[in-house]
Amino acid sequence: MDRIKLSENFYLDEFLDPDSHEGLEKGLAIAQFLRETTGLPVTINNWSSGGQYKYSGFRPPQCTIGSPTSEHRKLNANDYKIGNWTGSQMQDFVRKHATQLFVLGVRRMEHISLTPTWLHLDCKEHGENCIKIIDLKSVVEKILA
Repeated sequence: MDRIKLSENFYLDEFLDPDSHEGLEKGLAIAQFLRETTGLPVTINNWSSGGQYKYSGFRPPQCTIGSPTSEHRKLNANDYKIGNWTGSQMQDFVRKHATQLFVLGVRRMEHISLTPTWLHLDCKEHGENCIKIIDLKSVVEKILA
């Protein structure tokens, strides 16, 4: 594992527990894959540049968006916006690249009915060799990896 340097004297692993660090590394690898493979800008949060997204990645305890047990709260999920693609285009991309995304740690994707303009991917293990499409109540589809 490469250490991520934050400043002249500190590394990211000094601020995070091992599980959170692993979640962040997977999220970074997935985001980089999306960017390199599509050739388009990939946005998770953009609040620091004046944008509207601040809880598309990690959601702290005080955040009221989503479930208290969301994978976002464990640094294990991100909501991606890819260029000007629609939710359907992003989901088609996942289907086309399921094997590579599975290797990077993707295990679940939220159904298009929940994510019309973004792509929710998370790394919650479920013990099967597939990416599950979920509607928050059940598995809608399995994409074999």
